This record gives sequence, C-alpha cells and structure tokens, in this order.
Amino acid sequence: MGLAHQRCSQAEALNADAYDQPEDEGFVIEALHPFQEMEIGAEVPHPGNSREFLTGNWRTAGRPVINKDKCVKCGICWVVCPDMAFNENEEGFFDWDERYCKGCGICAEQCPAGAIVMEAE
Repeated sequence: MGLAHQRCSQAEALNADAYDQPEDEGFVIEALHPFQEMEIGAEVPHPGNSREFLTGNWRTAGRPVINKDKCVKCGICWVVCPDMAFNENEEGFFDWDERYCKGCGICAEQCPAGAIVMEAE
C-alpha cells in the first residue's frame, strides 16, 4: 500500500464520524460522487458520463424562451451555455433541453438578436 493510499485511508477514518450522523437529526449528504467512492487522485474512471446527470431540476432563475422570428441561427446560445443545454434542430434553430438547463440566463444576455428571454416557471 502506497503512502498516498495510507494517508487517504487515515483521513477517511478520521472523517468517518462526521458522516455517521443519525438521519433524525436532519443531517443529509447529497453528492453525485461522495469522496469515499472516488478513485485516488479523483480520477474519473468512466469519462464522458456528464450526460447522465440531469441537472435541469436545479433551475433557479426561470427558463429560456426563444423567439424564432428574431433568431438569426448564429449558435451563440449553444457556444456560451455552460450546461450544454442547447442543441441544433433540423431547421438550424437551437432548442434548449430542459433536462440540463439550470436557468443561468447567459444565453439571453449574450444573444445578439435578443431572441431569448428568461421566463419564470
């Protein structure tokens, strides 16, 4: 067992008590990958899996509404979206995917044609 692995094991043992709280005290840990399950060095053993995490239910500031009459099909929304929630359709327009959009509004701010507005849900 290497020194790094020993140190990780020791750190996990020291921190284990912090995560063994009874549920009735309201202590809940939510994580996509708890640190205890991560590979040493935080290596991602299965790359390319980000599409499995549907994060659209985190949306806080509303949803983008696209006016296709104003849209010039430039694709800036697709480029600037940090969640990759836009996809080009067969007509050349970019539709947003509610499964991934968190409602940050960057697409609406950056749209040069003003074709996207954020609307409350």
